[in-house]
Amino acid sequence: MSAEDIISNDEIILKRILPGKDNIKAMGSSKIRATKFGIQPRTNENFPSWSRRKITSEDRLLEIVGQVRDISGWSVAAVSVSSVRRLGLDVVASPTNEDHGHCEIVPTSHQPFTNKIWSKLAKETTIIYPILKDSD
Repeated sequence: MSAEDIISNDEIILKRILPGKDNIKAMGSSKIRATKFGIQPRTNENFPSWSRRKITSEDRLLEIVGQVRDISGWSVAAVSVSSVRRLGLDVVASPTNEDHGHCEIVPTSHQPFTNKIWSKLAKETTIIYPILKDSD
């Protein structure tokens, strides 16, 4: 295992969130977060795909998916690795040719994937892209 494969607790990971009102939720006037539906593994995934922000920026993350489909309405959620691990899950590096920062959230022997854990994790996320502007 290389040093690049070790993901520290102080890292931030990012996830592309598909368009749709079921995938994001406003929390008052100042925060928008992902929902459990927005962060769960997609149908072609065993584990939910995320990306390490220190390697893959929000713009690059959307650029990757934009190569194969329209990204209108997509968002990017962020969460700290420490928040994921506090819930009993883990984050492991899984780089791909397109995304060298690719990683996955994986269950542990102490915490399997459940609806309850997805809800808890979703509450830890913040939508960071697009940057929403006040409408004055």
